[in-house]
Amino acid sequence: MINLAPQWYLGTYHLYIRLLLPHLVAEFSHEPERLPGYLSSLTKVMFFDIGLALDAYIFGGYMHRTLGEQFHEMADQATAALAARDSEERAKRTLIDMMVHDIRNPVSGIRMTAQVMLRHQGEMSETQLPRTRRIEQAATDVLRMIQNILEISKLEAGMLATDLEDFPVDAALRESVEDSRPHIDAAQVAVVIDAPPTPLRVRADRTLTRRILQNLLSNAIRHSHAREVRLTAVPQADKVVVGVADRGAGIPSAYHELIFERFRHFDRGSPAHADTGLGLPFCKLAVERMGGLIWVQSSEGHGTTFYFTLPRSEATTES
Repeated sequence: MINLAPQWYLGTYHLYIRLLLPHLVAEFSHEPERLPGYLSSLTKVMFFDIGLALDAYIFGGYMHRTLGEQFHEMADQATAALAARDSEERAKRTLIDMMVHDIRNPVSGIRMTAQVMLRHQGEMSETQLPRTRRIEQAATDVLRMIQNILEISKLEAGMLATDLEDFPVDAALRESVEDSRPHIDAAQVAVVIDAPPTPLRVRADRTLTRRILQNLLSNAIRHSHAREVRLTAVPQADKVVVGVADRGAGIPSAYHELIFERFRHFDRGSPAHADTGLGLPFCKLAVERMGGLIWVQSSEGHGTTFYFTLPRSEATTES
C-alpha cells in the first residue's frame, strides 16, 4: 500500500464503477437477466478488498490517531442518540398506555348505559332510538380502538400471550358476525358467510382470530356501498385462507402496503369513512403472531377484499 488517506483509496472504486457500468450494460444488453448476478459478485469482491484495505489502514498505522478518535466519538454520539430515542419512545408508550387505561372505563360506562337503554326500545321516541344506537356504536368503536392500541404495544414487544387451540374457522366467522351485530343492523348491511359444508379446523388463538375478523368486518361494513359484505374460508394445503370482502370504492394499489402501518390510513371518500389507522396494523401483527400472512386485493371502484391465512390443524391436514 502507499501512504494515501483512505478517502483517496476508496474514491478509486467510485471511479472504477462509474467507468465500468456503461461497458457492463452494453455487454449484457442481450442478456439483461445475467447483469444482477454479475454485479452482485463484483460488489462482493470489491467490498472484501475494501475491508482488507481498511484493516491495513487501521492496524498498519496509516490511519491517523485523531481520525480514529473522531470515529469513536461519532460512534459514542450515535449510541447516545439511539439510547435517548429509545427512552423517549418508552416514555411515550407508557403515557399512552396510562391514558388509554383511564379512558377505557368511562367509555365502557357510556356503552353499557346505551345498551341498557336499548333494551327498552319500545319506550323510546323515533328520535331517541337512532341516537342511542349511534352512541352505543360510537362507544363500541372507541373501545375497539383502545383495545387495538393496547394489543399492538404488546404484540410489538412480544408480550401478548397466544392460546393456540384447534377450532372450526366457520364458527369463528359466525361468532364475529354476532359480535358485530349492532353495527351490522345499524348500517343495514347483509353479511354472507361462504364456507365449505365440511368444517375447516385451524390451529390458532380463537379470541385473537375473532378480534381480527371484527376489525376487518367493521372496515367492510363502513365501506360497503352495495350493502353486502362477504366472509369466505378456503382450504389451501396446510392453511386456510379467510377473506372479508366489501363492494365499496376500493383502495388504490399505492396504498396497499401503507395501510398496514400504524396511523397510515386511507380516506375512502368522506370523514364518516375515515379509519383510525390502528385496526389493520393490529390485524397484521396478530396474524403474523399466529404464523399467518395478511394482504389486500383492491382497485378503485371495484371493492376491497382482505385475506389472511391461519394454519390448519394437524388432524385436518392428515385426513
